[in-house]
Amino acid sequence: MKFNLLTLTLRNFIAAFAGGAARIAGPANKLMALLIVIEVILIGFWWALDGGERLSAIFKKLLYLCFWIWVVREFPTLSKAFVDSLVSAGQLAAGGNTDASLLLDPSRIAGYGIDATEPLAKKLEELHAVDLSDILIFGAAYLAIVTCFVIMAVQVFLAVIEYYLIVALVGILLPFGVVPSTRFLAEKAIGAVVAAGIKLMVLSFILASVEPVLQSSVKFSGDDISMNQVFAMFMTVCAVMLLTWKAPQLASGLLSGHPNLGAGDATAPVAAAAGAVVGMATGGAGMLAMKAASAAGQLAVKAAAGASQLATKAATAMRGADDASAKSRPTESAAKSPHGAPAAAEKTDLA
Repeated sequence: MKFNLLTLTLRNFIAAFAGGAARIAGPANKLMALLIVIEVILIGFWWALDGGERLSAIFKKLLYLCFWIWVVREFPTLSKAFVDSLVSAGQLAAGGNTDASLLLDPSRIAGYGIDATEPLAKKLEELHAVDLSDILIFGAAYLAIVTCFVIMAVQVFLAVIEYYLIVALVGILLPFGVVPSTRFLAEKAIGAVVAAGIKLMVLSFILASVEPVLQSSVKFSGDDISMNQVFAMFMTVCAVMLLTWKAPQLASGLLSGHPNLGAGDATAPVAAAAGAVVGMATGGAGMLAMKAASAAGQLAVKAAAGASQLATKAATAMRGADDASAKSRPTESAAKSPHGAPAAAEKTDLA
């Protein structure tokens, strides 16, 4: 499935950040020139105080300044060459089966997840309302697997963005390496670039190792999907997601010489995936509940309207019956009056 949102966003960020190093080069060069002037003046003072001796130390200092000028001016090119060599080393360690394009195309990783779960989505479409348990199990598995692939893609996306962000900003700190008292700022800047490069090397190794698995192995064998296949795919994808999730810690452990990957590290990414699935499921249940409540409210309104109409008709019918009864009473009295009149006359005659 074609999915390019993350890749297009990454390219936009890279285009914006790539010009940052060039735009900051002017102020960085001015700062470096000012610091070099100060350093050269101080060198002249110390040389004059020493009586013109220690010429070798001054020559070594000038060589150092020339080297640092070259580093500052060529820093974007040097950093890119350095990181590209680290990424190539990661690819070579993984067997060199793929290129480094997957680092710059995180949407392809998310696309692997959508392609892998396509049979599961078709299975869900074939289920009916009576298969509620299967719908819940397969639906949760679909959301969990897709979430794992999306987390892997986002992790690669953030790692690449972090590298370009660091390269765009640390150039202003490099001129401080000219002065010994502020050299720690330049060392921190170079250390940040090295750490970002090692993180990309670790991700390159992981992705080059698992991409053949994601392309061919992480698939369902047929339309008849069993629970064993669902859980096997979920566990495989979780393992790959764990490696990409722990790439920053693996890089820092590689730099410090203290490996820190253990079974307890699996809780955070698994909890994140489970939280996303629960959130989606809760949102879906909430939408169903809202729809059910809306439907119940509409039925209640219709029932009330029907009852009101029935009550109106009944009242109308009763009113018509009362009118008919009222009209029939004078007729009955008129019918009885001829029989009553002779009786009254007979009483009068006898009197």
